[in-house]
Amino acid sequence: MKNNSSIQNILVAILLCAPFVYTATIWRQLPEQVALHFGMDGKPDKYGAKGGLLVPVIFMMAVSLGVGH
Repeated sequence: MKNNSSIQNILVAILLCAPFVYTATIWRQLPEQVALHFGMDGKPDKYGAKGGLLVPVIFMMAVSLGVGH
């Protein structure tokens, strides 16, 4: 059972890091101003510096860690 648990933990760690790795991979390609929020119609209604994208990514990772343990 311990081996299965270890594989599960590794998979969860990979999934938790995936949004951060993706953001880091495309960081240089992003414009300085990006859409940070979208309305019900799917159109952006809030813009900000690309650094604002880090807050939701880190928040998603933290919440996922809290829910998983």
